[in-house]
Amino acid sequence: MVVRVSFLIVSVLLIASGCFQWKAPERMVECKSMQEAFAQQEKVQFVNLFDSGQTSVPAGLERFPNLLKLGLRKNNLAEIASSIGNLTGLAWIDLSQNKLKELSPAITGLTALRTLYLSENSFEKFPRELYSLENLVYINLDRNNIKSVPPEIGMMTSLKWLRLNSNQLESLPSEVGSLLDLERLYLNYNKIRSLPDEMGKLENLTDLILGDNQLETMPSFITELSSLRRLNLENNRILTLPPDLAKMNKIEWMQLRGNRLSPDEKKRIKAALPDCFIIF
Repeated sequence: MVVRVSFLIVSVLLIASGCFQWKAPERMVECKSMQEAFAQQEKVQFVNLFDSGQTSVPAGLERFPNLLKLGLRKNNLAEIASSIGNLTGLAWIDLSQNKLKELSPAITGLTALRTLYLSENSFEKFPRELYSLENLVYINLDRNNIKSVPPEIGMMTSLKWLRLNSNQLESLPSEVGSLLDLERLYLNYNKIRSLPDEMGKLENLTDLILGDNQLETMPSFITELSSLRRLNLENNRILTLPPDLAKMNKIEWMQLRGNRLSPDEKKRIKAALPDCFIIF
């Protein structure tokens, strides 16, 4: 106790004397109009044109050498100009709430891109241009009209977070099992009836969100997901869960409301997972 108090006193004295340089992290230079960005073109890092009436990707973005983030949410974009491929330093783009049905092939030039928002557009197909983005970690395609995920999804091995809520999916390809770095998979509000056994290879998956689908059974691989913390299966048609639930020793939260579980099955699930917060 004396040692700890002494350490705290010394630390306070060092901070007060200036030996430790405590400094808030620098804020990203953000501009909310192109005019403002051109005035700071050597410094601007984030061009945020949210709800600004854009009908195309603005010209001149390539003149900002330090541009890292581009926000074009809630505009009227129906297509993406090929010039976007010149923004090779971009790490983050938000194109949500537009009118996009497809992406320009030029987007494959964004080799530094890690985060991409495409929610609330008009995609009916999973954009194939994404397969070439080797550093993409996060993609949000919520609230589109995507009917299937092609096998090429297995090429996106850097993905950690994939959101496909509120689409028209009925199944997933077995190649999803190749996404070994995947940590969070969101598939609420689809029409999924079955899941491929290859998903059992997703040993880093912590969140599996499958509410409001058409699942009647939960595949046995669910108990092999050794990192799984949160599982949402609400509003499906499930009668039973796998018999070896006790293997899921890291599960913390499970949503099972709106299924067809009998009282005995609910009792069994509770007994198998005593440390899990379960909602029936």
